[in-house]
Amino acid sequence: MAGKGFVGLSLDMEQGKAIQKIFKLAGIDCLTPSKFHVTVIYDEEDPEIEILKNDKTYKATITGVERLGKPGGEWEAIALILDSPEIEARHKELQNAGFKHKHPSFKCHMSVVYQPKDTDEDLIELIYKLGVLPEELIFGDEHLGTTV
Repeated sequence: MAGKGFVGLSLDMEQGKAIQKIFKLAGIDCLTPSKFHVTVIYDEEDPEIEILKNDKTYKATITGVERLGKPGGEWEAIALILDSPEIEARHKELQNAGFKHKHPSFKCHMSVVYQPKDTDEDLIELIYKLGVLPEELIFGDEHLGTTV
């Protein structure tokens, strides 16, 4: 039986709708509200590790905007970089349970758009600097999945 190597936290749906509206008004073809999430762990081995259901909510503040992933690749993204000691602690809990994160370090972020247009990064950066995004983001509904 295959295990699960992806653990994510979903953005609060109302915040997701508000954020999507802001980005759409700026002409950015962003993700839908149900797709906004933080990847807490990504273990390509999809291990069979039992974890208890987690109903907690986590707060995060936006600290910047960054282009992530392989340029031109399927998972190239423009992301909001987040500060959340709570989510970082959850990442460590999952590592302590046996998950091995794909990347050497954990960068707490929420992707806004995959395969971005040339102008998306500048527009998202401008929106962030204008201060129209929520000051604090709320994540919850922890969910597991496979990495393939």
